[in-house]
Amino acid sequence: MTDINEDEKTVKILQNSNQKEYAPKNNIEENKAQISLLPLDLLSEMLVPAYMEGLKKYQRESWRKGFKASTMMDACMRHLTAFYYEHEDYDSETFKTYGIRKHHLGAALFCIISLYNSVRNDTTLDDRPT
Repeated sequence: MTDINEDEKTVKILQNSNQKEYAPKNNIEENKAQISLLPLDLLSEMLVPAYMEGLKKYQRESWRKGFKASTMMDACMRHLTAFYYEHEDYDSETFKTYGIRKHHLGAALFCIISLYNSVRNDTTLDDRPT
């Protein structure tokens, strides 16, 4: 058996076992964001069409310039209403106009992300009622 030196963050391994030796970082808890916890498959499936619409309609990453909070709130609620009350999964206008199959819940997520980005980065866009 190899000795452990905690100061050097080394790991005990058995010399004659089938255990693979990994970098010490794998065994240290560092309280860093664990991006692997995010459901990236779902997020990309739902969000990419919304961002593609923005690319075709405006320009790449135009959302970063920000929107008034009320604009994003209204758009978000329209998409949630279409999904929940009208039982429409996909935005038919986006498909007709741009050929993009954008889910209403993906559009609502886009609105929420954009709303957060806007009020976080430019307080003049925060037009919520007082």
